[in-house]
Amino acid sequence: MPNEFFIYRAALVKELKANNYKIKMTKLSTLAADSWSQEPPIIKSAYRKLARETERQYLNA
Repeated sequence: MPNEFFIYRAALVKELKANNYKIKMTKLSTLAADSWSQEPPIIKSAYRKLARETERQYLNA
């Protein structure tokens, strides 16, 4: 099950692809980690909520 950072990283990948950015996965992981560390608590909380909802759906499937 994905955690909040994994969901955040996936959203970042989707956004970068939509804007035609081409970046190596190793650099993407570093970019995502740096970006995540700078996000305000409200953003991190929203991704935690998404992760909990995803887990709940998985467990109820």
